[in-house]
Amino acid sequence: MILSFLSFFFCFLFSSVHSASTNSSTNTSENVSKCLKEFYSIAYNGNDYNCTKSLNLFSNNSTSTFKTAKSCFLEVAEEECPQSQFRFLSTKYDQFLEDLNANDTNCSSLNNVYSAQKCQPLITDISVKIALVPDKNVKINDPTVLELIDLCNKTKKCLAENCYWKDDEKTTMREYCEIIELTNTEFTVCQQRIIKEAPDLSEFKCLYGFDFYLQTISFVVDKYTLKRDCTKEIMEDICGKEAVKDFEKNADIYLKNLRRLEKLADGIEETADSDE
Repeated sequence: MILSFLSFFFCFLFSSVHSASTNSSTNTSENVSKCLKEFYSIAYNGNDYNCTKSLNLFSNNSTSTFKTAKSCFLEVAEEECPQSQFRFLSTKYDQFLEDLNANDTNCSSLNNVYSAQKCQPLITDISVKIALVPDKNVKINDPTVLELIDLCNKTKKCLAENCYWKDDEKTTMREYCEIIELTNTEFTVCQQRIIKEAPDLSEFKCLYGFDFYLQTISFVVDKYTLKRDCTKEIMEDICGKEAVKDFEKNADIYLKNLRRLEKLADGIEETADSDE
């Protein structure tokens, strides 16, 4: 259930995260972060421009890389970037390299803004790959999930290496990755099995008339709060001990993200109501 919501809300939360068009230009420099973001995206996806395919743009030595990549960057910039940014790059490329290599500790400085753009295509790719994970019948070590977990780790590392990204953005990414990792556990496999097979749960007196199969966010939250022990009992009985091996930890991760989704859904609904 939760991955289908994550696919939408991930895009919603990160669609405007740290817009590249900051106001950190100086009298001598043009802020070309919007152009850099586009260049990194094209290079990451490996399409449209052949010259990007041989470049190691995501290395830590950005200055050396962009010295080598000058002709390619300008080729892309001429077609894909705002004209003011292309003019700056084509006439003051050495100044761009100087800005890129600066050792300014101000998190909003050009060198940090530029470095942060490497993370943007990773974030976008996560939102795309989340949508490819089947919401039902996910098996342990599904290649799609393993690829997504690896991408999550790379993205977390990218964000952690640059103070331009705020702590709440790093926390959001970490929590999204937790729920993606949770997909690759017997805990999630058991949830899906119970929903799919819909066994008769009338023998579990702990439910007291609670509809275990109702899939609204509020009812699923209740399964891991009001009916937490009962949910654990049902999962263990149907799926075995492996499904509840780390039940408290996994349930907390699941619950935390459900509450996040519930809060976001309420906020969107309130916004829609106020617009009417």
